[in-house]
Amino acid sequence: MDDIVIYARSLKEHEIKFNKLMQRLRTANLKLQPDKCEFLRHEVAYLGHIIGADGVKPDPNKIKSITEFPRPKNVKNIKQFLGLAGYYRRFIPQFSKTAKPLTDLLKKNNTFDWQQRQTEAFNVLRFSLCSEPVLQYPDFSKPFILTTDASGYAIGGVLSQGQIGKDLPIAYTSRVLNSAEQNYSTIEKECLAIVYCTNHFRPYLYGRIFTIITDHKPLVWLHSIKDPSSRLWKWKTKLAEYEYVIQYKKGSLNNNADALSRNPPTDYVLPLTFAANRVGESSNNATSHYECEPSTSAPNNDIIDPPTEFAPPSPPPGRTNVTIEEYSSDDEFNDDDRTSIDLEEINNQYEEILDLNEERRNTDQILITESRDSLLKQSDNHVIFIHVNGTPFDNGAKEYQEANLLPNYENLTFERVNIKTIKSRTLISIPIRLNNHSRLEPQTLKNCIRSLLDALTELELTTFSISKTDYFDDLPWQHIIGQIHEYLRELPICITICKNLVQTPPVERREALIIENHSSAHGGHKGVAKTYNRLRPHYYWNTMKKDIQTFIQKCRQCQLKKLTRIKTKQPMVITDTPGAAFDKVSLDIVGPLPITNSGNQYILTMQDLLTKYSVAVPLRDATSLSIANALTNNFICVYGAPKAILTDQGSKRKRLG
Repeated sequence: MDDIVIYARSLKEHEIKFNKLMQRLRTANLKLQPDKCEFLRHEVAYLGHIIGADGVKPDPNKIKSITEFPRPKNVKNIKQFLGLAGYYRRFIPQFSKTAKPLTDLLKKNNTFDWQQRQTEAFNVLRFSLCSEPVLQYPDFSKPFILTTDASGYAIGGVLSQGQIGKDLPIAYTSRVLNSAEQNYSTIEKECLAIVYCTNHFRPYLYGRIFTIITDHKPLVWLHSIKDPSSRLWKWKTKLAEYEYVIQYKKGSLNNNADALSRNPPTDYVLPLTFAANRVGESSNNATSHYECEPSTSAPNNDIIDPPTEFAPPSPPPGRTNVTIEEYSSDDEFNDDDRTSIDLEEINNQYEEILDLNEERRNTDQILITESRDSLLKQSDNHVIFIHVNGTPFDNGAKEYQEANLLPNYENLTFERVNIKTIKSRTLISIPIRLNNHSRLEPQTLKNCIRSLLDALTELELTTFSISKTDYFDDLPWQHIIGQIHEYLRELPICITICKNLVQTPPVERREALIIENHSSAHGGHKGVAKTYNRLRPHYYWNTMKKDIQTFIQKCRQCQLKKLTRIKTKQPMVITDTPGAAFDKVSLDIVGPLPITNSGNQYILTMQDLLTKYSVAVPLRDATSLSIANALTNNFICVYGAPKAILTDQGSKRKRLG
């Protein structure tokens, strides 16, 4: 803590305290930076609060997200605001009475008619949320809680302290997503919310263990992400400097952060653009889509539903389908016609479609990641698909066959998994087709995935890898992984999809690749690790790291201009305690010092490590001969020869032995 606050009731008392502080700082040899000091102020900002004559109040900058909460425009906005306020209702006097004008608009048969009394109730609740005792002073002796959430267009978070569920808020934050971030998958948006909020509240969280509360269960597996090319890996690395524990909280209970993420400050303009991601069109990132938007086909259906990429999600029971009309921009519409379109209603319909699977998503425990590597490069359990006769069906099985690792199967059962152990990993083979002439039936795929689910549950596996195959007969890969997500969604498991994009270059091309990534203009003559990491996402061969190391050791530019990091000193180890006086003696040289009248410039210090008895001998120079003579004449001849001599292996003492 490098901030100091002096408070006093009078100028005289302030002067006395200030003088005491200066004396303490002078004693400790500490200095103050004048341009960062504030003197004789009636109020100052300190640790997120304004400290003044009237007491402590919240810093307006910390509660900007709440004061700029937009006025509700529909029933859903009211529910979100009341969810935020109701989470802390025990600290707001007469909450129900104050909120009644807002709750009246939630009644089934009432129309949404916002009047003055609703405005007054809304403003009173906003004022209550931003005043004591709701916003608490941070207690740095207690752990912090960071609750985050993300919606389709914004992220938000609340910093609080206390028992989870009864925690008291300290500060709020939220922001809208830019156009690129709105295309992120749900798990990426939820992870971005964590990264943004930890950065925002860094002064409170850095160096302390804190808890992150999220309503997206797959983020509990954040520490298990292995693919270094993914966006989640980059954010996981950013969070590595913090000490935190991630806990899951059901979305329906996460009202405090949820309302902030769905109602960001209005000084950001959120464009209403449906064409970029219109319902019914394919997504740009199919696999990421299935991480968070599971297929809505029921497990018991006999016909496989089309991929969720190509069809809008089915509504839950009790809700009718909602469609968004695509308004044309023909000349028949003038400017007045365009402004008459009910954009608010369109936006509400769009939000409803985004939220169709939200409750279902909150129960997902599955985490799906991607890797550029091939299946055999993954030190993991593997799942492959084969014919009943044991021949390969998908790319993973073909890879096993090319490496001569495909087992000799006997007595395979159609649609029932076969489990073998190869090189300390579990290989799950699924006979999905009878022969090369048959076609994959929809029900067969479902039966195979059910059998996989049973095997994973019985073996208690928490991870497996599968090779991406563009088509299973007529079914695209997006649909296959969607069905896997549908059946395994409640299983706590991490699935790695191997895209097999890493090539094994021919021997004659390998040196050229190393030259391109090390010696070229963009290579920059980086070291072994950085050159390897640059090549690894695209190429791999067994002796790759060794070849890179050999090449760099022979690189002329590196040998001429780079430092050689060779350890010339002994590693630090705990020394033993001698059994008798003068058994073990330590030596060291002090100098060069100003030359004395006798011509001495160095001091040889000799100390017994048991009694700490010390001898200092002046020397004209620090050569090994002078040191040996001084040791012999002033120590060994007086106290006897020690059993061991300890030095720091300085250049002048290396030749003593």
